[in-house]
Amino acid sequence: MVFRSAVFRTLFRNLGWAGLALAALCWGLSTVEILHFLYAVPAPALTGSGVCWAFYTLLRVWEEARPMARVLCSAQGPGGELVQKATLHAFREQKGYRAGQEEEILFLRGEQSFGDYRFADAARHYQQSLDLRSSLPVCLNLSAALLNAAQFDQAGELLQLGLQQARRQERRDYEAAFHANLGVLGLHQGKLDVGRLAAEEALELFSLLKDPRGESDALLILGSVHARRGEWEEAGRLYRAVLKTYERIDQPLGRANILVDLGNSHLHQEEYPEALKYYRTALTLHERQGNTLGRANALTNIGVAHFRSGKLEEARRTYEAALELYHQIGALAGEAGSQANLGTVLFRQGKLEDARSYFQAALKIHQETGDTLGRASTLTNIGSLCARQRRFQEGLESLEQARILYLESGARGRGLEAVEKLITRLRRRLAQPPARKKP
Repeated sequence: MVFRSAVFRTLFRNLGWAGLALAALCWGLSTVEILHFLYAVPAPALTGSGVCWAFYTLLRVWEEARPMARVLCSAQGPGGELVQKATLHAFREQKGYRAGQEEEILFLRGEQSFGDYRFADAARHYQQSLDLRSSLPVCLNLSAALLNAAQFDQAGELLQLGLQQARRQERRDYEAAFHANLGVLGLHQGKLDVGRLAAEEALELFSLLKDPRGESDALLILGSVHARRGEWEEAGRLYRAVLKTYERIDQPLGRANILVDLGNSHLHQEEYPEALKYYRTALTLHERQGNTLGRANALTNIGVAHFRSGKLEEARRTYEAALELYHQIGALAGEAGSQANLGTVLFRQGKLEDARSYFQAALKIHQETGDTLGRASTLTNIGSLCARQRRFQEGLESLEQARILYLESGARGRGLEAVEKLITRLRRRLAQPPARKKP
């Protein structure tokens, strides 16, 4: 039904322009003496054009007011964000759809793999379906799978192609969804300004479409941008507003993710018991929904709260549980984060070489996936470890790299502050003359 309306909308728009062009042409030609008979054409042509534009406007209004839940839905993203996906109904509403075709079977396999959190398999099936027939639903779902599989470069190319296709087809719903997923991509590539602009575009379109689910998902991304810049007051304001919407529209997945973000706000203020309350409530919600990726994300944050509280063994056990879940589903971004977190525990316990192994493993994944902020954080850890081992020059080099990454991404928070302090300390240490050996 939606596709048919898009076809008729395009038809009425083209006829409207054709009527205007015909009226203008005939009016101009009627000034020629032998073509005076054309003087009668512009009036009916303009009337017909007006009728076509009226139908075009009515269809546009109807499309923007229709319920969106049957076309788009939210799914767990690679971090504390939600990604946009198309539903099976969206796939089956396409022009020329016939049940049982190979592209539908492959799309269904992709849906099954995505639901089982096997994102690399889901991406493979979606790509096979897309190869058989280009379509917006498959393109959108493939982008979501690639984001969760931490294949960020491929996701970026696909999202730009999907966005162009959605604009050509005048599908504002898909245009909003592609913008939202570009916002998530910007967060994980450390391109915070790009992510913010994409999320704002998504928010504007979802607002025009009167889709509170999509609006809330876009606001969640904007909150994450503020948080990564260290703008916690603004982030908290957005998180609280979004939580109310998720509760009103009964969106437990969104509610679970926003609770983690609210916990992060308390964590930043060193209110660890309060942060843990939010994280554990989120974990319970994810467990009820069978959301493995969400569980792993919540466990990671619980581990951070334990670590900041000085409960190292509890932090280690929690990080290991999160790492196991991330490894099971092939979520590379989460896996790298857990390895880095385990490295920080070992570092604090004085097991420096073991810590270095974890940091290097995390850094390798971050480099492969293009996770800029993940690289910056891990390079900071490596720089701090080198300083402990009195390898001051090597540590300074790692920290300088981290500083550049933070500044390029626009991140202004605890991470950049730590890097600046460590760089200052190591420069002073290197500037000191070497101690003389006793004869």
